[in-house]
Amino acid sequence: MQELRRRDEEEYHRKQQEVRRRIEQHVNQNGGDLSYLLSQHVPHDVKCIQLTGFGLGKNIQTAKVPLPLPMKHEVLIRTYSW
Repeated sequence: MQELRRRDEEEYHRKQQEVRRRIEQHVNQNGGDLSYLLSQHVPHDVKCIQLTGFGLGKNIQTAKVPLPLPMKHEVLIRTYSW
């Protein structure tokens, strides 16, 4: 049990480092200020709703995508639902 917990923690930290490295690389290339994002827990993937075509509700799907990073003069908005 402890071995599984240790592996989960290592995987979590590895993903956090990967996301932070991606954010820092993005800031270096595109500018902007993501220091607030770096000061807290950063999700690796986020849930989104994708429209796959025009028309009916069958064209609406949910998906997990990598955390989108805003360009200069854009914002990233965190939402919550209950």
